[in-house]
Amino acid sequence: MTPRDIMIISARIKEELKNIKKLENELIEKGYYSGQKNLKKILSGDSFIIRAVASILHDIYVCIENIFKIIAREFDGKVPASENWHKELLLQMALDIEGVRKRVISRELWEKLEELRGFRHVFRNVYGFNLNEEKILALLIKLPDTLRLFFLEMEEFIEFLQKSVAD
Repeated sequence: MTPRDIMIISARIKEELKNIKKLENELIEKGYYSGQKNLKKILSGDSFIIRAVASILHDIYVCIENIFKIIAREFDGKVPASENWHKELLLQMALDIEGVRKRVISRELWEKLEELRGFRHVFRNVYGFNLNEEKILALLIKLPDTLRLFFLEMEEFIEFLQKSVAD
């Protein structure tokens, strides 16, 4: 892989990170980010708001998964293709692959993202009026810490990529 290839991959990852920030800012601007207000009171019973917030949570995970697909395709040479590919891709990112790349995410972050991945699956497979408000609330409460850790670990991975270009 050439230094140019690595810089292109880094730019693609950074673009998805910007998308995540935009989604996070939507939640912040509307007051649906943990610590801003009493989230339970805000969500309580409003199906439209629940669906909107769930959609943003879903979109955040899609952006995260897009980053992981870039890494899997460009570095690992393979994006899982089985029926459980979403789960396999997330696990793949938590692995050190000797001679290929360091792990992308820690075990701690893997656990946090596994919960969000599971929600993404539910969101895509149920009617919006069947979404579980308590589950969405729990994810919203955890989201700031999850994203803080995600951005930190992605910054470390991008630094690893840029260092490999410099070497």
